[in-house]
Parts: sequence; structure tokens; C-alpha cells
Amino acid sequence: MLVALIAAAAMSLTMWAIARHEADASMVRTFLIAFGVAVVTAISSIFLGIFALAIGFLLAAWAVRQFCYLRWPHAFVVAAVFVAVQFGGSFVMHLLKS
Repeated sequence: MLVALIAAAAMSLTMWAIARHEADASMVRTFLIAFGVAVVTAISSIFLGIFALAIGFLLAAWAVRQFCYLRWPHAFVVAAVFVAVQFGGSFVMHLLKS
């Protein structure tokens, strides 16, 4: 849950940085997108393993484009940052548990 909140903040900050005049970068909306993508990625990782990151990337790009009104190139950049933060946060949490 903490990783989803950090990823949502990174997603909102990225949208503000690259498309501040065209994107709806509200924190509530980006948290709902981040939480939904995190849940779908976690469930699909049970069956697909590492390929779940690709599904998370595509779903995040589609959701940001659909609900935050970005164009595809900006949506892919935001999705890439989101997946990188999500992966990095999960990695750090795994290291802290060990």
C-alpha cells in the first residue's frame, strides 16, 4: 500500500512536469489509478511472473491516457516512471524484510 502511494505521487509529479497544462494530475485520481494498476499487476504476477510488469505498464499508460487526458507519448512516459517506482519500491521493501 505504501508503494502504491509513493508510485501515485511519482505519477502525479511526472504528469505535472511533462504535461501540466493538459493533464488532470489530481492526487486522488492518480492514487486510484495507481492502486488499481498495482492490484491487477499483483494478481497477474501470480500467473505471469515478470511479464506482469508489461501488463502493468500497458494498463497504466491506458488508464492515464483515459482518465487524466494525456496523449499517448506522455502516457507512456508516465507509465514508465510508475512501473520503475513500483518495481524499485517493491525491491526496497523486499530488502528491508530480509
